[in-house]
Amino acid sequence: MRLDRYLLNNNLLDTRSQAIYFIKSNKISVNDIIVNKPSYLIKLDDKVKIIPKFIYVSKGGYKLESFLNKISYSVNNKSILDIGCSTGGFTNYFLLHGASCVTSVDIAHDILSEKLFKYSNLIYFDNFDILNKDNLKVFKNKFDVISIDLSDVSITKVFLFLDKILKKKGAIIALFKPHYEGFKGVVSKENKIKLSNKFESWIKANTSFKIIHKVNSSERGGYNLKGNREIFYLLKFNK
Repeated sequence: MRLDRYLLNNNLLDTRSQAIYFIKSNKISVNDIIVNKPSYLIKLDDKVKIIPKFIYVSKGGYKLESFLNKISYSVNNKSILDIGCSTGGFTNYFLLHGASCVTSVDIAHDILSEKLFKYSNLIYFDNFDILNKDNLKVFKNKFDVISIDLSDVSITKVFLFLDKILKKKGAIIALFKPHYEGFKGVVSKENKIKLSNKFESWIKANTSFKIIHKVNSSERGGYNLKGNREIFYLLKFNK
């Protein structure tokens, strides 16, 4: 049996795209050896293991985990706003790593994974346009952390009002996606550098935040890992 089918048939993972992602990102071992080919044939006596400690509902959780581990940043006991939560990879990470409360919003309808609704410290708003400033009224308190992972729109659009809902000692975790910042498809290294430099200059000129950390994502986008390697930023208020 193919390895990707084995993972599904034995209820180790939920979907074929998830299985392919796990395999190609070196998260599966067979007899204690990493296997990264979905077509690898499993024998009856093979021992198949999932390597990560946590199984997040989407790959975003793994990318975020790698970034925060690299910069030694903890979300424990922090209140968090997850903008553009989608199926909930970031949200899942925050909930599993001790966040006191996670408020997750997305413009799409009913997109958050049902697996996350078991958490009593989760607040979820769908059909939520974060760019509509009137919607900010639902947030009764400011947040310790705001994460941003948007699709089809530049992340610069949300930065102009984040100072109103972020605590003074708070932090912003922003995922910069070059294919939504001026170029389509897989962006060349040269153009990615130009776009990120432009974004960093824009932050300095137009916001009250400063960049504390900048790290390339641990893996490329797309379930087959052939998309862009995005950039994580951690930002805080200028003193």
